[in-house]
Amino acid sequence: STHCISSAASDVYKRQDHSATIDISGNVTADQMECTVFTDSSTVNLSGKIADLPTQGGNATTDAAVLNYSVGSSDSAQSCYGKVALQFHGIPDQADGTVLENSDTSATAAKGVGIGIYDSNLNPLFVNVNTLEPQASGQIYLQMVKLNGQTPVEGSVHGSLTIDIVRL
Repeated sequence: STHCISSAASDVYKRQDHSATIDISGNVTADQMECTVFTDSSTVNLSGKIADLPTQGGNATTDAAVLNYSVGSSDSAQSCYGKVALQFHGIPDQADGTVLENSDTSATAAKGVGIGIYDSNLNPLFVNVNTLEPQASGQIYLQMVKLNGQTPVEGSVHGSLTIDIVRL
């Protein structure tokens, strides 16, 4: 008797894996909107009599000049309110930091006099330090002041103030 052994040949297929490549593109936009502070004037004229000027570090009087401001956004759908504050930069006069110096150094310049910056309640604001959280619009006040420890002398006064936006 013959034995017949039969074997089935099985084909083994090699599997080849193929990767897929996907090109991805997109854009990232900044999450900060542009906020701008606007004032109703780029110049303020101050006047006053020496006897009527408040002292440095004290509150302004009702004779202070008002400067109206507003804060706006480049994106009308978003508001800057609650997201920014205002900071006042300039050259301070003396140690308490609430007064801008008189930058007029001419022969006719006032002596012992600076420029005070005040909030809407006529309280002094600090130069280069504190921030003011603005409403959508509001006021700051400016007034010449007698410098502490100096004798005021009549003359011309000049100063410069920069109002900066500070992100909260």
